[in-house]
Amino acid sequence: TGLPAVVGWDWHQRQQRVAYDGAVQARRAAVKEMYTTLDERRALDLLRQYQVGYVYVGPLERIYYPEAGLRKFERMVGDSLDVAYPDVAYPGAQVVIYRVRGNS
Repeated sequence: TGLPAVVGWDWHQRQQRVAYDGAVQARRAAVKEMYTTLDERRALDLLRQYQVGYVYVGPLERIYYPEAGLRKFERMVGDSLDVAYPDVAYPGAQVVIYRVRGNS
């Protein structure tokens, strides 16, 4: 997409940014928390802190992160998130992309 990510591929980041390993690890932890926390306010705070424009929830995220953590994004629609893909008329989609209001 050309859009920046909060953290790139872990091993590449650690190789290329040895002096910033702590920052890379902090970003990895923040991404994990974005997807796992049940606290919608905390998730939004992290999304804003890292200026996240879009949240991708696809098959890989569904494997790595608990369903309860992913479901919070659905609850945030209309308040702080919009569904960018697919159209909301397509329930049960494998891929949903949410746009963070005010960040994109």
